[in-house]
Amino acid sequence: MQTRRSAAVLVVEDDLLVRDLIVEVLKEAGFAASEAASAEEALRLLVQKRIDAVITDIDMPGEFDGLGLARRIGELKPEVGVILTSGRAGRVLPPGARFLVKPFTVRSLLQSVAALIDERLYAAS
Repeated sequence: MQTRRSAAVLVVEDDLLVRDLIVEVLKEAGFAASEAASAEEALRLLVQKRIDAVITDIDMPGEFDGLGLARRIGELKPEVGVILTSGRAGRVLPPGARFLVKPFTVRSLLQSVAALIDERLYAAS
């Protein structure tokens, strides 16, 4: 049985320093964290690996941004939870997605991820 601590979280962030920090925090908290620098890379990983949740920046360069990625995840893998991050509030989120405003604290990040994973585990049982 999957537990919160065994959850696989994919961090999608074009800023290397921010991405590395989030991945490190998640790993230290016991999550299986992996990373992608773009939405396109994230979609490739989503079909290759088991991913339970995605944390993605909204504003990223490339074919599509974090909102586009969240919509694609909803279409392809609706069981995967999504947390969108941005320094700008007031975005219309895809159904089921959560929002975490930047800058966020380690505590708020971990609380958001834990709540999302718990919600997904409860829905699956």
